[in-house]
Amino acid sequence: MAFGWGSQYSKYGIKDPDYENSLSNPEVNLKLAKYCIVIGLILIFQHLFWLPIGIYSSFWPKADGKIVSYKVSETKPDWISYIFAVLDGEAGEKTHYGLKITYEYEVNGKQFFGSRVWMEPETTWESEGSVPSEVYEYNKPGKKIKVSYCPFKKDFSVLIPGPAVNMFFVIGLFFFCMGIWAYSRYKKLS
Repeated sequence: MAFGWGSQYSKYGIKDPDYENSLSNPEVNLKLAKYCIVIGLILIFQHLFWLPIGIYSSFWPKADGKIVSYKVSETKPDWISYIFAVLDGEAGEKTHYGLKITYEYEVNGKQFFGSRVWMEPETTWESEGSVPSEVYEYNKPGKKIKVSYCPFKKDFSVLIPGPAVNMFFVIGLFFFCMGIWAYSRYKKLS
């Protein structure tokens, strides 16, 4: 049996040929734990800077502002999208779209401009239609909006405050938990 959940070989005293690669082997569990924890931590740490700032942005003061420009245009893919394009064998062939938005707002009589929609680095999408619907409400230059700005650095602002938890953070948590599970199996088997 390939995953070592029980084998017809063990009851006859014969060494299971699949044991070296099975989850019944403590070394396999330790190797799996190491890889999963490292992959999980890389994906999680990528967002550890943006997550607390995103939470903090929920409490930022708001200022009146207006949309200056809004455009979904072709752009270079972000590094994650590029990696997936390379893995799919489509690097350089796929067109990606990025959101270019500019808004202005005023704080204590001083005018500022911003371009950040939410608390995350610039994101790219594979099609114009895959841009999240929550940003389409800003597709009206001249529209009055509320802008959340950092009270200590008033030129740093967002349109949609709060943490942005994306798919890679969730996948990172999954890998990390899988690594912890594999490590607990290693401890149990050794």
